[in-house]
Amino acid sequence: MQLHRLTDEQYLLYLHALQVTEEPAEPAAGTWQLAEAHEQTAAAPRPEPHPLLRIRTSDGEADSDPGSPFPALLASVGAPRTTKTAFSAPTDTPDNEAAPGGTTPDPAAKAGEAVGGPAAKPDEPAVDAGDEQPSAPEISVLGPLTVSGITHSGHGPKVAALAALIHVRPGRTAEFLCTAMDPVNPWSTRTLQTRLSEIRSRLGAAPDGQPYLPRPKHGYSFHPDVTSDWRRFQDLATWGLADPQGGTEDLENALALLRGKPFEGRDFSWADAVQQEMISRIIDTAHTLAVRHTEGDQPDLDAARRAALRGLEIDETAEVLYRDWMNIEWGGGNTAGVRKAIARLQQVARTYDISLEPVTEQLIDLVLADRASPAPK
Repeated sequence: MQLHRLTDEQYLLYLHALQVTEEPAEPAAGTWQLAEAHEQTAAAPRPEPHPLLRIRTSDGEADSDPGSPFPALLASVGAPRTTKTAFSAPTDTPDNEAAPGGTTPDPAAKAGEAVGGPAAKPDEPAVDAGDEQPSAPEISVLGPLTVSGITHSGHGPKVAALAALIHVRPGRTAEFLCTAMDPVNPWSTRTLQTRLSEIRSRLGAAPDGQPYLPRPKHGYSFHPDVTSDWRRFQDLATWGLADPQGGTEDLENALALLRGKPFEGRDFSWADAVQQEMISRIIDTAHTLAVRHTEGDQPDLDAARRAALRGLEIDETAEVLYRDWMNIEWGGGNTAGVRKAIARLQQVARTYDISLEPVTEQLIDLVLADRASPAPK
């Protein structure tokens, strides 16, 4: 038997990880409350009332009524759709408030639309085609970390990491940044100032003459023009969730921004909570898309399957997406697809040594034992 030892650095990293895992989960806020509840699974139409509806309902009673299978979406009908305006940079918010690095679209923009015409969509220019304006820097975190104008050579990776930290944790002090960048051996103030100078020189200044990284007044924050793919994801998902009838395309466009797992390939201690927040919102978006694509008289099972599988590429342990996947294949009569989904889920459960949720176990038993009724003539 050999004793295992931890270095001081390893001990501090493990301690930080434990502190993050013990933080209580925060309930969804704002429009995210309109995302489909994980208890509600995408249910493709079947010849008879879908048996999944008998597994569990919100009040715990059996229910075979297929007339209203999506209570979360029905409850959100009538929610005002926020006008699509140009993307804005995140505001300074404490860690325990709005989603990291993000704000919700401004409801006041609706009045502006009534006066000056419809606002620009994300893929449309906010100015006339003839007015050329330099594009603002973008910080991309929905995949490998990249920052406009910052290369991967030399100190580039550290400079990019610092820029991402300032973006998702705006308004922080120099002391906070020094410790966050290296909890074991915090940066010196001199090192921090050198890296900050590199950010300023590489990003340059905004059209209004202000540097994209201004000198701090009450903490370090970027110019409002600086944006990120995470900011765009939140805007698109928020618009999509707020509009159950016409927002599906926005949710699709949000998932299209994903290049991989958030911060893929890098391990930043300061990004643990932020990364988990991003993954949770991605799963909510994929799940809601899967549900929407399976409702109505003409469900799109291919689109529903793509949404579920895209989410599983980001988090292969998301049981709600496996339930969506199984239900989609089951409702479409694809026995091979059902077994493939179950096999993959069981393999993941063995790999991570996790127990499946009761509703997942019930669904597996149901789809394996089910003999689909013949389609109506």
